[in-house]
Amino acid sequence: MRIEYEDDEILVVYKEAGIPVQAGRVGARDLVSILKNYLAGAIEIPGGTAAAATASQVTDAGLKNGEAVASAQKEIMPAAAVNNVAVAKTAVVPAWRAAGNRRVGGGEPYLGIVHRLDQPVEGLLVFAKTPKAAAALSRQAAGKDMRKVYQAGVDLLDSKAVETARLAQKKVVLLTDYLARDYKTNSALVVPEGTPDSKLAELTYRTLELTLNSLRGAAAAQPQAGDGSVGLVEKSDDFGSTVENNSAATASAGDVAARRPLGHAVLEVHLQTGRHHQIRVQLAHAGLPLSGDRKYNPSCAPHLNAGAVEADFDVVGPLQLCAVQLQFLHPTTRRKMKFQVTPSWR
Repeated sequence: MRIEYEDDEILVVYKEAGIPVQAGRVGARDLVSILKNYLAGAIEIPGGTAAAATASQVTDAGLKNGEAVASAQKEIMPAAAVNNVAVAKTAVVPAWRAAGNRRVGGGEPYLGIVHRLDQPVEGLLVFAKTPKAAAALSRQAAGKDMRKVYQAGVDLLDSKAVETARLAQKKVVLLTDYLARDYKTNSALVVPEGTPDSKLAELTYRTLELTLNSLRGAAAAQPQAGDGSVGLVEKSDDFGSTVENNSAATASAGDVAARRPLGHAVLEVHLQTGRHHQIRVQLAHAGLPLSGDRKYNPSCAPHLNAGAVEADFDVVGPLQLCAVQLQFLHPTTRRKMKFQVTPSWR
């Protein structure tokens, strides 16, 4: 994980895939426990007070047109363990942070959770360091003042998926579905409108990059492509002005042959609603399952394919979903704060 930005009110963090924001069992390693150890001064930070100075420079010098653009990245380097959370034997606490009000009633440091990312998802999160900041940021998260942008790497399993991704290179595509949650399997599925306990789910996406794997993939999408010795890469232009509702362009798992994907695409995704596994479920339903998604991608979910996947494709990489951009108003100054990262899988 990385601390992208910190001041007296907020903490902006890059969470790597695999770490839960808050674990469901006592003593489990999670992001909240790590950050509370950090705020208590129990985790060593390379640079010591220099790290705090860097954060101050971002606030003062990084303002451009009202935006605080964070570029400081402080790596947390654990050296011991307390409550299953890595901590340092010798704490290095910047004076500006030690002097602040970080503890509630002399107990553990305050850390307000504003929003979350699923355990296998990487990306940016903002936490509040005071109750007042938590209330202000929570209002933004519930409204329109907090903006989150995701990037998703998707497998193109057939020619229809290639064309769907290609269509989204110059058009913003709107997906509108109804989702129902299955608590027994911790999953969600697209259901007909009016299904009991279902909820409306909407997102928009566009294709940033499209790569075809081979002559077979290139021929499926563009018959006049070259000899196939090198994958074909296409990059999109800027957003088009047309929004196309693509809810009907779906492909069930039974329609997808268990084989090596024809290609791969990187999508930029904007959520209009916040539902359980929404991006993963809706894109899979649209025929664009996320790479590395063992739950919703038939090409890397053994229980869906019954071993039919080619042997050299059995090794499944990480889930390719990242919260790449986070924008909000500072809870105290009301300045626009904007942070951006690049996914580890790009």
